[in-house]
Amino acid sequence: MGNNGIIARTVQVKQDYEMETVREEVVLMLSDYTLKQYQTNQNLEDYLEQQVNESKIESVENNRDGTHTIIINDYMVTIDDEILEVIDITKAKAIPKISNLKLVVVNALDGTETEAKDNEVLEGTPIKITFDISFEEGILVGVNEGTLENGKVEYTTNGFQQEVKFIIIGKIGEEECVKTKTIILKSLYRKQYISDTVQIGDFVNYSAGQWTKSDIEKMGELYEGSSLPTVLRKFGGFEIGTSKDESISTWRNLQNKYSGGWRVLSKNDDGSVNIIHAGTPEGYLSSSGYENVKASMEVLTELRDWSMYEDTMGFSVPGSARCVRFVGDLDHFASGDSLWQIGVYYWAASTLNGGKYLTTVNASGSYRTFRWTILFWSKTSCNIER
Repeated sequence: MGNNGIIARTVQVKQDYEMETVREEVVLMLSDYTLKQYQTNQNLEDYLEQQVNESKIESVENNRDGTHTIIINDYMVTIDDEILEVIDITKAKAIPKISNLKLVVVNALDGTETEAKDNEVLEGTPIKITFDISFEEGILVGVNEGTLENGKVEYTTNGFQQEVKFIIIGKIGEEECVKTKTIILKSLYRKQYISDTVQIGDFVNYSAGQWTKSDIEKMGELYEGSSLPTVLRKFGGFEIGTSKDESISTWRNLQNKYSGGWRVLSKNDDGSVNIIHAGTPEGYLSSSGYENVKASMEVLTELRDWSMYEDTMGFSVPGSARCVRFVGDLDHFASGDSLWQIGVYYWAASTLNGGKYLTTVNASGSYRTFRWTILFWSKTSCNIER
């Protein structure tokens, strides 16, 4: 063996020793993490960031493919997040290095950028991916996706890609050096819910169906008949076969502004919306005086079963149906809002200072204390997707 062979063999032995030493250091670090995980419930990325802050490793990168890559003692080490084992060790300067990975959503109107977080990006929304590449011992040739300019890669997804695989090519002399990086995007996306596609006041394609014999039997003695009720604390104005989605003829033959349908009352954080009947689906008779009002409140909020307004297709949240309550349902609307002005008077059950009230609202948004017909409220499930 000549001198060159001896030198090459010595270099290889030295590099093998360095790699094994690095492997042992990382294995000890992962053992320490496992112990601390049981004690503090700290996640792997936070732990590795802590090692960077303590100068025990140079950098850490979440590869978003179930692995993390750290640089320690000039070696690039890839760790499997689940089994917490070293799966690759490479001399750091032998391949291009990636840093400053950012995933953002760009506002199409003003260009502002928001960090793309798990389960917060609406499916179909493009995500801009950027990261820096450095290659100290060679030159950067190109990348298979996006643009490469001044050491920065930029790529925008189509909004539906589950992952993006980048192949970065560099050269040292005539030798080609390749760095592959796969970025998993699946966890970022969420389904499109009904609250993403509608505004407050919009009509929605919801149907409570028709009145059935079973529905009316649930009401028992509270149901008076197909005409508007004439007995206190009774319901009426509808019969078997009548559509619950349509408005009835009301007190003094006032006509609903809308013949029926359902409108968005408000939105919820879970993607669902609260909907309200656009008119008045049934009649109820009450009277003034504290005892009468107190009795009506009991009927409307405790005795009456409203589940017949929940559809049979699974869109509505079970148990959410009820009559409108003035406090909390309508007090956030201005008096001129079209949701108030439906052309007739309607109940809005309220409680105030320990008392019980039945408040009504007329076509111009004024309040009355007596009326015949009821608005209905329901929450539709976030399971509804466009």
